[in-house]
Amino acid sequence: MTIKSSLLLLSLLGLFAACGPKATKDTNPLTESDIQLLEEEVMRLHDSVMPQTSEIMRYKRKFQEQAELSEDSLSAESFKNAALELEQAYHLMMDWMQAYHAPDPQSSLEAREAYLLDELNKVQEVVDAYTKALNNAHDLDSLR
Repeated sequence: MTIKSSLLLLSLLGLFAACGPKATKDTNPLTESDIQLLEEEVMRLHDSVMPQTSEIMRYKRKFQEQAELSEDSLSAESFKNAALELEQAYHLMMDWMQAYHAPDPQSSLEAREAYLLDELNKVQEVVDAYTKALNNAHDLDSLR
């Protein structure tokens, strides 16, 4: 099969999938319980990394000190970059926490769902930033 044939087949499959029957909310209407579960998931993600904030700040201070004391410019730069990454992860968490609010119970289920799905994406970015920054910090710290 040629590349053109493969691309045509993939395009056709995508078209059929897009035009085919969909699992709509008509078959599974959104409920208050769905909203509650979604909000709990947002909070679960937040709570899974929030306790690591003190570790983030401890490593940040440590790396800033090591950057200042380092006589090797390459090491100093590594410590500065790690401290900056930790600080950015911390600020991402603080900004998210400041902006987050429970959805208005008076708004529609669909509006609350959309808001919580957006917040789920945002808090996942926080989790990813914390995880990456701490993994890098652990790696850098173990090299010393």
